[in-house]
This record gives sequence, structure tokens and C-alpha cells, in this order.
Amino acid sequence: MVVSGLLISSPQLRASTLVSHGNILIYGNAGFTAANGVTGGSGTGTDPYLISGWSIISDFGSIRISNTTAFFVVQNVAVGNGFGGIVFNNVTNGRVVSSSVGMYCDPAITVSSSRNVVLANNTASSGSGSPNECGGDGMDVVSSTNVVVSGNSFPWSEGDGLRVSGSNNVTVIGNSFRGSAFYALHLLGSSNTVVSGNSFSNGGLEISGLSTVQNSYTITSDNLVNGRPLYFYDGCGSGLTLDSVPVGELIIANCSNAHLSNLAIHGTEVGITLVGVHNVLVENVNASQNHYQGLDVYSSSYVTVENSDFSSIGPNYFDRGAEYGMILSGSNNMVVDGSRFYNEDRGLDVASSINATITGNSFSTNFPMFYLSGSTGLHFFHNNFFGSCFTCIYDPEPGDSFDNGYPSGGNYWSNYTGVDNCSGPQQNICPSPDGIGDTPYSIPGGVYQDHYPLMKPFVASSDPSISINQTSSFQGVTVTVTGSLQVSSGIVSGTLSLAATNSTTGAVLFSKVYIVTNLQVSNNRTRFLLNVAVSPYSLSADVTVSLKNGIWSAPMMVTRQVDIAGRGIVDIVDFGVVVATFDRSIGSPFYDPAANVTGSGTVNINDVGIMSAFFGAPDYT
Repeated sequence: MVVSGLLISSPQLRASTLVSHGNILIYGNAGFTAANGVTGGSGTGTDPYLISGWSIISDFGSIRISNTTAFFVVQNVAVGNGFGGIVFNNVTNGRVVSSSVGMYCDPAITVSSSRNVVLANNTASSGSGSPNECGGDGMDVVSSTNVVVSGNSFPWSEGDGLRVSGSNNVTVIGNSFRGSAFYALHLLGSSNTVVSGNSFSNGGLEISGLSTVQNSYTITSDNLVNGRPLYFYDGCGSGLTLDSVPVGELIIANCSNAHLSNLAIHGTEVGITLVGVHNVLVENVNASQNHYQGLDVYSSSYVTVENSDFSSIGPNYFDRGAEYGMILSGSNNMVVDGSRFYNEDRGLDVASSINATITGNSFSTNFPMFYLSGSTGLHFFHNNFFGSCFTCIYDPEPGDSFDNGYPSGGNYWSNYTGVDNCSGPQQNICPSPDGIGDTPYSIPGGVYQDHYPLMKPFVASSDPSISINQTSSFQGVTVTVTGSLQVSSGIVSGTLSLAATNSTTGAVLFSKVYIVTNLQVSNNRTRFLLNVAVSPYSLSADVTVSLKNGIWSAPMMVTRQVDIAGRGIVDIVDFGVVVATFDRSIGSPFYDPAANVTGSGTVNINDVGIMSAFFGAPDYT
């Protein structure tokens, strides 16, 4: 019987030549028989068994091949409609080419515990396309080695388009992904994987479990997400800058001193992923209208996000899990400032993180706008919560704060029902309204209150910018620092260029661009170090940012490296080195030149003074 159903979407197949066939089940090399659909070949590399020209369309239509080592090709077949698909288990030397597999519930093609497999020029889909119906992945590659997935079309899957898990030496090249309820391409716990020349529409790449040491993925920028390059950086060192460039999706792992600005990323699952990054500035980025997250940050430190938009695309049609504007997980010393979170599900989720400042942002959703779990040291103020705000924020964890004291104030809550008749830290000077509610706002979770809720939405004032162009010399080395710093809601950030030259010859000894992030201003002052890696002793450019008479400044001096122990911060270990060698001079026992940060030849009160002034200052390296 010749059939033509289910073949319209597969241009490789000629419907008039396909013949109806029952399910094909092959177990071991002996199963390659004519009765099991084999139409030719002898099972060798040059003459593989051929299973071709069949239409296997039924509620349980399938081709299942297990425990084989013979060479074979499944070619020009159509398999559907409900449960089954094409399944390889413990197969070596198998191929599926130029075929169409459309399942209702199961994955279209599954390869598990197999080796030397090629899946090429097929159409693979799973699911009915209706919300909350059953459906699987387009293709699954599980615990397999040496697999090539090339030139396939993935029109729709209610799971992932292509899921590669626990596998090694997998090449995914030249495929077309046109939509899925989960991720278009999902890599999980796999190694030596190459992703190149693929096209994604309304979806992209998700790598679950990216390591904080360099991974073994090769992902090239000729992968296009909605017509724009997919950029993947892993172990890129220091100084990555992306400004005003077309980006379809961005994944950065194990990099430092990165600056991302003026980017627009829409219509993928996760717009930007940051893993194991340090000292990163994200500003003026529009990562709205993505399906799961605009920004996902985990296992990172000193990341500052400013003036960006992470609003979501709308209700998750297939109810596959919450949509978030941003997730911060397992990270520390973060700043999220002046950004927008208008989401159907959660706006911002902070999990297992410490020391984050969330200020000047706007949230609007019918679900918890801001959710905390296992996180402490959070400072949360000057944010706006609009909309119905059933549970604007949920925080059952200790160690956080939800206002900035008086008179700075807390946050604006659209469901706050208090009045403003009084003023003062105790709100007991009446009548004297001050723009702050007279009674606290209770944070769901039963632990916290915003003691000074704002009566009107917070509007940030213009942030001051500090221009820096300074030169200082120290023992034959001339150090020049240029760039600018911004002060926003008590946080200092910016980009500085440092160059060190020989004071006599002018030869360049060291140069670097530093991304300064998440510097907290206390009592109108903060300090930090920029490492100057020269010989015979490393130096540091010691910067003090301060406000005096209404003017911000950032003077710089050069000393030997104040972060003596190289721990990334001036701490008690460094102070102890200076104290232990105090009053020792060059030539005397126990003199330590590293402790003599002034280079005077004697460890004295001036060294102690510098150490005291910069105690607690971060060292950018």
C-alpha cells in the first residue's frame, strides 16, 4: 500500500515511493533481515545494511535497533504518529538520513549508549502543538560517543528540540531549529561538543551545568539566533568588551573584567548567561522578551547591572515553569541598579547568594516580583513595585535589609495602605509629612519590614561621573590611569585604563583595562587598588573616591602592592606582614621589601598608615 500522509513537511521524501510497513524491531546483528525492513547491503562500512522507503504510521509507529555493531543506514522513511519513533540503543555504526519522524508524545529520534552515529538531513518533531499536551524532544542523544547531528530540521517540539546529555564527541552542525516549548538545543553534562553553523528561530542554546573551570565546548559565532550571532566565551581571560554589537544570545564563562553595554537580545530562552565571571559591568542592555530569563548569573562575583530591561515575553503558553527577568544564584557582591522587570512570573530571583545591593529598579507582575532563597546580606531600597502586587517580595531568610534608613527611605509599594502625616526617624513629628509612610511595610515571610516606605515612586537623580586622567611616578615607573567612574545609589562603577612605563626610556612595562564594579560608598568615601604587574616588585595604583563640598574626586597614588598576600583585598594578613617587620630597614634581619609599601627603605608609620587607610579595599588584578 502506498501512502502519502505526514510527508508534506519533509522535502527529502517522495511520498509516492513510500510503502506502508509495520514496526521494525532489530536486536543484534542477526536482526538485519528482509522481514525487518532491510532492503539491501551486507553490513560493512562500504556496503551498509539499508532500511529505506518505508512509511510506519500508527499510534505506536517505531523503528527500534539495539545491540548492533554492523554498519547500517535508515534512509528515506517516515515514522509517526503517537508513541515510539526511531530508537537506537547500544548501537555502533548507525545512521538516520533524509527521513521524517513526527511523534505525538515520545521523542522523534533517540540515540542512547551508542557510538559512531550520524543523524543527517531529517525532520524531527514531537507534540501536538496544543498547550499542556504530551510531547517529547525532537532528538535525544544520551550517554553516547562520536555522534554527528547535521542538516536536520526541528519544526516544533514540546520538549527540547535537540537534547544532548552525558555524551562525548558530539558535533551539531548546520541544523535549523524553529521552535520548542523548552530549549531549542540543550546540552547537559557533555564534553568535547562542537556547535556550529546552526540557525535558531524563537529559541537558542542552553548549557546546563557549565563549570567554573574551562569547559570543552566549541561554539562558533556562525550560529545564528533570530538572525544574529550566538557568542560563547569560555576562559577568555580579562578585558572582554561588547558594545553596540548585534547579539542573538550571549554565554560567558570564566572571564573577568568584562564590559557589556548597549546590547539588545530578544526571542531566545535565556538572553545572557554569566557563569564563573568576576568584575563584570552590564549596562544599558535590553534583554526583554525572552522565554525563560533575560539574564542568568551563577557562581560569580562583583557583577554590576545598571539601567537595563529584563521584562519577559508574557505568559508561558506551555506552562513549562516560571519565567524570570533575572536569576542570581550562588554569587556574591552583586549590584542591580536602575533596571526594569515587568514580568508575568517572577521579576528577580536571588538564590544562595550573599552581599547584593538591589536599588532603583522597577517591578511589575502579578506574582512574587522579587524572591529570595538561602541568601543573606541583601540591601534592598529605592525600588518601585507596581501592579496588583499580591506578594511583591518574599523573604524568609535572616540578614537582609529593606530600606536605606532615614531620610533616604525604603521602597515604593503600590499596595501600601499607610498615610504620610509625620516625619523623623521615628515618624513621630506631626503634622510634618516627608514623603515617607508613617508605618512600616511588612515583607511577606514574617522576618522583615521596610521601615520607611516611599509614598511615591522613586525617581533617581542624575548620577555623577568622575573623569580620571592622572599620572604618578614611583621608583622609576610612571603609572597613568585614565577613564571615568559613575556613582549611583551609593555604588561606584566604571572602566579605567592603566599604563605603566619606564620613567627614563618611556618603554611600556604593563598595561590593562580594569572594570570597576560594586564599590560601596560609606561616609562619602570608598577606596580600591589597581594592580601594576612590574618588576622587581608589583605596584598598585591606590585610588580614593570621595565627596567633599559637593564634588566627587578620585585621586590616585602609586605604592608597592598594598595587597601583599594577593588575596584580592587588603586584609588582616597584609596588615600583619607590616606589623611583623615594623622598624626593619634594608640590610637588617627580617626586612621585607613587600611590607615597605612606600619604598622608603624602612618599614615605618607611613607604611602602617597606608595599610590602615586602604584596609578592606578590593584589589583589581
